[in-house]
Amino acid sequence: MSAGRQGPEESGHPLNRCPATALMPPPVAGAAPTAGGTGGRARPLRCELAEHHRAEHAELLWEDDRLGGALWVRWTDTRMYRVMLFWCTASDELGDACGLFDNHPSAHSWRIVDTAEDGPPELPAQRGDSAPGEDSPPGGEASTG
Repeated sequence: MSAGRQGPEESGHPLNRCPATALMPPPVAGAAPTAGGTGGRARPLRCELAEHHRAEHAELLWEDDRLGGALWVRWTDTRMYRVMLFWCTASDELGDACGLFDNHPSAHSWRIVDTAEDGPPELPAQRGDSAPGEDSPPGGEASTG
């Protein structure tokens, strides 16, 4: 960018929340219950990052204050995994902490505006191949159990 011009990420203006949705498959039959589980049912997901981010989508499943982070589900069109991530350390001018994970790919949470109406996210059509399968994250093991 040229000097004196800022893109939407740097401008300080509110950004819309990413509209991406997915369906997290239910746990495998007979598997032990897991954190972020849904009692044997698929769980609707909606990305919590800013619209037009350039990385995997992400939704918070549950916080773990003991570890200083949270369990997040990350996904693309073809894969999905759960991973523990530390909190972003940024805070706004009022001292409110960012509600996203460290090194997140979009604006901080206080700049993201959810323009969707309240209620469950709109999900992809329910077909056998509509939800990405769970796997390990790139370059590591997922915290899926």
